[in-house]
Amino acid sequence: MSAQENAEAIIIVIKRFGKWFMFFVLALILLFLGIFAYESMGQYFSYDRHKELIKVETSFNKELCTSDFPLFIGIINNSTKKVMEVDVNVIVTRKGRSTRINNHDPFVSDFIIKANDSHGGCYSVYDDNFESPQILNGDGMDVKVSSYSVVFE
Repeated sequence: MSAQENAEAIIIVIKRFGKWFMFFVLALILLFLGIFAYESMGQYFSYDRHKELIKVETSFNKELCTSDFPLFIGIINNSTKKVMEVDVNVIVTRKGRSTRINNHDPFVSDFIIKANDSHGGCYSVYDDNFESPQILNGDGMDVKVSSYSVVFE
């Protein structure tokens, strides 16, 4: 065999190896995409679609709540699963302002809420003064839910 023939044989081997290597890389990519899709769908069907049906409402309500516990948080379970716990983060601001004035502690409700049922409770919400926190009474304030997490049975 001449040097030319050897070079051509090596090139043919490299091309074949490259083709199979590309098939292997493509198969790995498809495998990882399949695993990712499976995990995402599992998360959606087991948790996300049920969480979307949980509604959390909050307000300062002086008719339902006392001055020591002025913040009302209502949880409506429109899902088909039983709710075991809900952690709610709220943001309290002065009316017309955007700066958060409450501390960052979440409100935890461990009241078990059956499917298509609801529960509400009154809570104390404190300002963000670490040295001597005061209860915010809701006068001249707005409150909204910033986030919440749910634990299902």
